[in-house]
Amino acid sequence: MYLPFNSIPGCVAFWDATRGLVRAGSNVVTAADQAPLGIADTLTGQAGAEPQFVANDGGWPCFDFQNTRLFNCPDSTDLSATAAFTVAAWIKRANIGGTDVIWQQYAVGQRRIFIALDASNNFQTEINNLGTATAAFGTSTAWNHIAWVFDGSLAAAARIQIHLNGAAIATTCTSVAAALLDTTSALIVGANDASGALGFDGKMDSVCAFSRALTLAEVNALKGYHPHA
Repeated sequence: MYLPFNSIPGCVAFWDATRGLVRAGSNVVTAADQAPLGIADTLTGQAGAEPQFVANDGGWPCFDFQNTRLFNCPDSTDLSATAAFTVAAWIKRANIGGTDVIWQQYAVGQRRIFIALDASNNFQTEINNLGTATAAFGTSTAWNHIAWVFDGSLAAAARIQIHLNGAAIATTCTSVAAALLDTTSALIVGANDASGALGFDGKMDSVCAFSRALTLAEVNALKGYHPHA
């Protein structure tokens, strides 16, 4: 059930719990070296704060971020999206009410890509420290598959599309530029920054990135691998 990279072009990184079990001081090795556009982007567990490996939850292994744990990853050319990108993951919130950051690429004074679930039960996306997009997530604490698709070639109001469990959902998009700032910002999975602020309170699996905007059919195909639902 591993993602067959040749079936969904543009995959630059794919991390899941079956590819690297988290132990104290260890890393999760990406499967991106099997993708045509990927290089070996390794998620590093913070010392003493690695997301905990869970052997089985909903039928598959996963990572428990426990509101304080995170992975970080140095920036690389394949993670520096500019004109288009897709980020996706299986997620399971433990609690509803706080801000749970899923993906953050941050340079000094600049959120290049910020993806989170907020205290109002909405998706929150911020691009280039200015443009934002929101969509209703709801109060689910079950496993859900989510995908964010950015396409700078579209009109401003449609440049970010958010998908929940394989379906495009109504998204309000404002002030989103046609291109992302290409910085050298590090990637943080599961928190706002390396201090663990706004940590994701819950579990994740099959976190991945693509260097292009996936179609709805491709998002559904991606959802079919490692299905937690």
